[in-house]
Amino acid sequence: MFTLILLLSITVSICANDCSSKYYEELRRDGPSLPPEKIISRHNVEENAEGIQCYSLCTAEPMCVGFNYRKTANKKAENCQLTNVTKRRNTTEKGVWIFLRDVEATKKEQERKRKNDSRNLAHIFESEILKDQPLEFTKQLKKWLNETGNWNICWRSTRDRYTSAEFHSRCDGTNSTLTIVKVIKNNKTHIFGGYATRSWAGDSSFHAPGSFLFSLRNGDDLPPFKAPLKNKNDQYAIHCYADYGPTFGGGYDLEIRIGKQSSSYFDYSYQAPNTTANKRNLLAGSEKFAPEEIEVLYLM
Repeated sequence: MFTLILLLSITVSICANDCSSKYYEELRRDGPSLPPEKIISRHNVEENAEGIQCYSLCTAEPMCVGFNYRKTANKKAENCQLTNVTKRRNTTEKGVWIFLRDVEATKKEQERKRKNDSRNLAHIFESEILKDQPLEFTKQLKKWLNETGNWNICWRSTRDRYTSAEFHSRCDGTNSTLTIVKVIKNNKTHIFGGYATRSWAGDSSFHAPGSFLFSLRNGDDLPPFKAPLKNKNDQYAIHCYADYGPTFGGGYDLEIRIGKQSSSYFDYSYQAPNTTANKRNLLAGSEKFAPEEIEVLYLM
């Protein structure tokens, strides 16, 4: 209520001269003085009008995005601090200052940070599937993988020849890989895949401790989840046969059959969430499916 009254009184008092006024939100009251390196100018403003005058000074200063002010009995004391920092200070220190920040400048700063994060993460994963998805999906994958470096495409189904031979020729020379699959079923997008800790070379089934399946979008609208191996030494963790695409689990939990119908018999070797009844439909919307896109990425 105090902030709203302050904003209204400030706007009314100066709008006659400047109707493109900034709008501020109260971030903290009873806080400390700003650190010296965060202050762009210090002022002593008229007593009983500290908030309004400090607001006017900040509005007139192009670099100002927030201000700290206080009431003081000393008429010569500093009672207004202008700053170019919108971020909330991580401090429990107490004081008599009230801090307000420019609402629009804060939104712009948050948007810049979001775009920078998006660009950085887009560089980490060279994925067309992830490009148009929420940034949280990419952050979650990065957290699950716990690897440093960039993930580049070794095979993409719509870019390269859509054959198992092409997949193996491009990806068998890599070690750990990330497979991302996009399926559209009943007008609903499903995005899922698997992480394999060993190469796809070998024409057999193999142990691959640390491998997992995952889902970012699924038929049950569950939040993103990771499905680890039930037994880390499962000898059918991955299948590397020459006529198979990336295939996981003894069921198969996720089988990519290039040129044929792919399938998911989820919860055989990899632990599916217990919150869903029909686990075989969870990843792709049905047991049998035809991918819109498949990407296999390797760590540089």
